Amino acid sequence: MEDLDDLILQLENEISHARRPMLSAGVIVDSEKMLGIIQRIKELLPDSVAEAKYIIATSEKRRQDDIQHAQNMVINAKQRAQEIVNEHHIVAQARYEADGIVKNAKEYANRIVSGANREIYELLTETELHIQKSLTLISNAKKGGASPPQGE
Repeated sequence: MEDLDDLILQLENEISHARRPMLSAGVIVDSEKMLGIIQRIKELLPDSVAEAKYIIATSEKRRQDDIQHAQNMVINAKQRAQEIVNEHHIVAQARYEADGIVKNAKEYANRIVSGANREIYELLTETELHIQKSLTLISNAKKGGASPPQGE
């Protein structure tokens, strides 16, 4: 199966090895071949977008799972704190431990959320760069002599 990078490389090769007419800055390319490559890129782009959406969805699911885990830790910490408080002779110790557990749980939740957000941002940025690169190559190919198919 072809991937987007292979098709972009094919476009670059076609343009860089194209014949240059005299007294012109442009190049002569095989428009059918270029349009075929562009069509295959168009067919692959939806897969790339779907893959990016899947990555985002799984990252969001993992983020939600981590938040739920952190919330469960907070609930458990509160339950543990209540159990300790119920034992009158160790009230001070209970408060100390509960505060530490809650603090750790909140810090853990903040780290998880921050990491998930950073990962989502990086994935979106990477996907955006691939799409921008593809669009630039398509635009350059069109400017370089490719013409639209007849009948459109």
